[in-house]
Amino acid sequence: MKKTISLLAVSAISMPALAADMDGWYGSMGGGVYRLDSGAFNDVAPTMKILGGYNLSEFVALEASYTRLFESSDVIDGARVAIDGNVWDFSTRLSYPLKNRFSPFVRLGYSYVDTGARINDSGVITRLSDYDNAFTWAVGSGFSVNRRVSVSGELARTLIQDGDLDFLTVRLNYGFGAQ
Repeated sequence: MKKTISLLAVSAISMPALAADMDGWYGSMGGGVYRLDSGAFNDVAPTMKILGGYNLSEFVALEASYTRLFESSDVIDGARVAIDGNVWDFSTRLSYPLKNRFSPFVRLGYSYVDTGARINDSGVITRLSDYDNAFTWAVGSGFSVNRRVSVSGELARTLIQDGDLDFLTVRLNYGFGAQ
């Protein structure tokens, strides 16, 4: 127990020094909704997103994120189809800060989409998996609350095979380092 307390104390003391070396890095968490439109399937369900990024300049940043797609369902030809999955993104964000508070942006990138489907047709359950590499684009804006904290929202589209995966997301962002 004493070792754990000592380790926590040393960690707490070293955090300001570590944060000073993380200038330009930021992280965010948020959520929203997604719409999957593929063939006869069309439904809306919630999402959760975790993102990390690095500002190369005030106009350009690199971002990597993970999005959890919670279950969405639809009835197709009498069978109930439920889909959920995960999306990993790597993208470049181009922004144009206005008056140090408001910052509209566009985001272009690559996504890896991993989805699973459960089809219940009169009690017979079939499970399917699909993996897709896709192009993603987004438009959005951020609002700075203070030097480290901002709120952002975006509308994104991932161009999956035979359909579209649309996202509406709101995130709380935290900038690390001596800003």
